[in-house]
Amino acid sequence: MLFLYINMIIIHIDNGSPDASILSMIYKDLEGTIVFKNRSKSNIKRILRITGNEPVMLLGHGSPRGLFNISQNGFAVGSEHVEWLRNRPVIGIFCYASEFADRYGLTGFFTSMFISNMGEAVYEQRDEGATEELIAEQDMLFCKRIRKLIDDKTPLEQWPEILQAQADLSIPFVRFNYEALTYL
Repeated sequence: MLFLYINMIIIHIDNGSPDASILSMIYKDLEGTIVFKNRSKSNIKRILRITGNEPVMLLGHGSPRGLFNISQNGFAVGSEHVEWLRNRPVIGIFCYASEFADRYGLTGFFTSMFISNMGEAVYEQRDEGATEELIAEQDMLFCKRIRKLIDDKTPLEQWPEILQAQADLSIPFVRFNYEALTYL
């Protein structure tokens, strides 16, 4: 009998925007993962319920209420998924992931509001020196850095400090993004 060893479950809600699509760099060709892209809320709930305590990575756009699924006018992962996230490490890379995690007592590595496009930079008043090209370049660097931490099996609690040391904090939106990285 063949057994599949799962190192991580990845839930990526990709609405087709460049800043959501680029997140696939983090897990492309990553062994031992099961990737679920653009699944419904009920499908994700079932996946989390039937799996063990493998780490879960949540990727896309979001709010303090959870990971968005824009195509379904709501959340792919929200309060109704928390009971299946509480007993496993979580990597939340979406806007306000740390607020979502803190609200529900989740453990892991989380971004807060994360500027990944020019509209967000303007809205957050962190657009000084920012261009779409520079933001895309910094998004790519962030994804590469996360992937290296995964490949190196770096403990999640070390991620914020390591990432902050690697970032160019002289760029206002980069400083904004990296200073809010959190391990809970």
